[in-house]
Amino acid sequence: MNQLLASWQAPEHNESNFTEKVKTGLVVFASILFAIALLTRNFLFAVFVAIASIVVYMYSRRKPKIIDIKISNTSIKSGVMEYTFDDLQSFWIFYDPPTLSKISIIAKKKLSQYINIPLGDENPEEISEILEQYIPKKKQEESFIDSVARKLGF
Repeated sequence: MNQLLASWQAPEHNESNFTEKVKTGLVVFASILFAIALLTRNFLFAVFVAIASIVVYMYSRRKPKIIDIKISNTSIKSGVMEYTFDDLQSFWIFYDPPTLSKISIIAKKKLSQYINIPLGDENPEEISEILEQYIPKKKQEESFIDSVARKLGF
C-alpha cells in the first residue's frame, strides 16, 4: 500500500539574479573565448562559445516552474520523475537559505547518479527523518559546478 508521507511545491530551481558585475564578467569571458577561437581559426569552438552564451542567457531569463514533490513509503516523486527507494543509495540535505535548500540523492544507477530535489519552505529536519526510514543519510559535498552556479546567481 502506497502511503503519502510528505508533499509540497517548490520552484524547480532558484530564480536567476545575475548582478551587473556577473553579467559583465560573463560577456567579457565569452567574448575573449570567441576572439581566441576566431584568431586560432577554430570555428567549431567559436560556434560552441556562441551557442553556449545564448543558452546561458536564455536559461538565466527563464522563470522556474513550480513542481510538486511527494514522498511516500515506496518512492520520492519530483515533478514527473519518480524514484523508488530501491534504486537510491543515499541522501543528504543541503540547507543554507535563501540560496541553498535541496535534497541531494545518490542513485544506484551510474548514468543519472545525482538527483537534486528542491526543499522549498519545508522543514529539512522533518524531511530528513522521513527519508532516513528508507535510505541512508550520508554526508556529501556540494559539487564545484553547483557551488559556482549558485554563487553566480543561477
